[in-house]
Amino acid sequence: MREDAQTVRFAGYEIIDYLYINGAGTIKEIENHTGLSQNQLADRMQALISQRFVEKLGVPKFLQ
Repeated sequence: MREDAQTVRFAGYEIIDYLYINGAGTIKEIENHTGLSQNQLADRMQALISQRFVEKLGVPKFLQ
């Protein structure tokens, strides 16, 4: 079940907390830390990206 826009708008602090402490993380690392489902994490990440609280980074060159 997808979260409604209001829930997503005010949620996501656990993601920001993880990124503040770790600087960056993969989707899997954030998922494991927060306990969010893949759908919840995707919704919240998209909301945080669109509000410019976080930015999506590509794969580091040394991993390509």
